[in-house]
Amino acid sequence: MHSKATPFVAWPIVVGLVITLMVIAGALGLLALVLPVFVGRWLKRYGEPRRQEKDARQLAGKQARDAHEAAIREAEEAGPAGFQDFRDSLARLYSEYTVDIPKRERQTLAEFDRTVRDRQLRRHLERQYVSRASISGIGPSLKQRLAAYGVNTAADVNHFKVIGIPGFGEVKTGALVAWRDSCGRAFRYNPYDPATPKERDQVLGVHQGRRRSIENELQCGLAELQRRSQLRPEARAELEQKLAATAWQLAQADADLAVL
Repeated sequence: MHSKATPFVAWPIVVGLVITLMVIAGALGLLALVLPVFVGRWLKRYGEPRRQEKDARQLAGKQARDAHEAAIREAEEAGPAGFQDFRDSLARLYSEYTVDIPKRERQTLAEFDRTVRDRQLRRHLERQYVSRASISGIGPSLKQRLAAYGVNTAADVNHFKVIGIPGFGEVKTGALVAWRDSCGRAFRYNPYDPATPKERDQVLGVHQGRRRSIENELQCGLAELQRRSQLRPEARAELEQKLAATAWQLAQADADLAVL
């Protein structure tokens, strides 16, 4: 009798537990629906203004730091060490202008004169077109194929390049290379080629551009050097006050950001 009565005694407990779990589950489900709404409203009311205020204070801190660093540089430049450093930089520019650039120009001209014949030869080969040449075993269709692979003139002919083109074995490649060599033998060097002075001006252009740049830097630098040498004690005191003011502004901006 006792064993059969146990299920009836435990049944209300089981039902109560089930109902309790259903209530909890329902509450959790309702909370899952309602919680994002409350969180969203809280963020909209309190989070966004806080973020904007933090961004504003960070920007103020960056501006204060930039201003303070600029004041430091200005004060250092106005001092004896800054004056000496600036004068040394102008001296280096003058040395480059009077010594280094002429030396580089001489080296450039020496290299130019050494290779001037090679450049004339290449220009000559670039005027010898494959399409107009009579080459043994190479007809119009093969010439079109050569053009498709970038071989248009004698200057483009290279044994290793041509041998890799379909339809060109050793025989046809050898014929094309022989034609290129014959074009080279027909070349005559002209020391008075009108293109040579133009090429010389082009290779010297980079040095001439640097020379003009240094001239401008030296002109502006000498004016700045004179200005610094005439800086009055009152102006130096103003720089010190500016340095102190920017330091205080930076400290205040850091403190404002730290308490947010």
